[in-house]
Amino acid sequence: MIHYLQSTPMTEGLMEIPPSSLERFPYIAIEANFKLYPGKYCPWHWHDYFEFVVVAQGTVELTTQRHSFRVAQGEGFFVNAGVLHMIRTVDDAPARIHTQQFEGRLIGSADEVFRRAVRPVQNCSELEACAFRADEALLAELIARLEAAYAAAERAEDGGELEILFHLMGAWLAFYRWTKPLVDGAEQRADADASRIKRMLSYIHAHIAEPILVSDIAAAANVSERECHRCFRRMLGVTPTSYLAQRRVHTAAQLLLNTDRTISDISASCGFSSPSYFCKVFRGVMGVSPRALREGGERRVSLDESAVSR
Repeated sequence: MIHYLQSTPMTEGLMEIPPSSLERFPYIAIEANFKLYPGKYCPWHWHDYFEFVVVAQGTVELTTQRHSFRVAQGEGFFVNAGVLHMIRTVDDAPARIHTQQFEGRLIGSADEVFRRAVRPVQNCSELEACAFRADEALLAELIARLEAAYAAAERAEDGGELEILFHLMGAWLAFYRWTKPLVDGAEQRADADASRIKRMLSYIHAHIAEPILVSDIAAAANVSERECHRCFRRMLGVTPTSYLAQRRVHTAAQLLLNTDRTISDISASCGFSSPSYFCKVFRGVMGVSPRALREGGERRVSLDESAVSR
């Protein structure tokens, strides 16, 4: 069965609401005619299942947070689970797309298949989305299989689910083989990043009281400063300098709450150049001054002791 949509229903959190239940057979086929959509585009949304699209008419532009692709009639694209994206027509020309959405468990019902051939694609941050054209054998096979699965959904014959599954398996095999170098490379980079970040964080923790430059952090993992920045961004979502400041502040906070050392002494032992700079950075991270944090901690201890005595 094909669902013919004129809009994209979604929750307040921009999660697409599927036109039918995915409980019994986690697959949906949709034709979207952008001539009928408000503004001739599908607004920003996401879903927790895979999406394959073949353009049936015209040209559309797929946009994610990191990529943008123009895809013409007879070509297609993939959007990974959980990726925020939008689709629009190009130059307001008529455009229709054939969309097939399905959960990974449909083709990865066996644990080993899911582990080896589905989960790595789903977890590959570098594979937010991609466009494919029938310019090589694997991609021609992928598009042909997707169109065959869509045609089976359109016929809606008895046993159609088996035919859809058969063609989707073939499509996924072609897609898996085509994307495997990218996915394997991303996994290798992730393993390398994990090893590097451990060495860089260990260096920071061991030298927290000393002046530390980004070049020092990078040298601990034998990488360039640029790669150091990339590694911190990929693994922790922050810059090396931001992490260093946060780590120093959190270390100082523990000392403020658990020792009676002076603020000046704690400032120096956590690598800050002066107490005034320490207070400025501390307030920026914690939202309170070092003195206010210590006094608040002392009040909490006093209240706890009073409660115990009662």
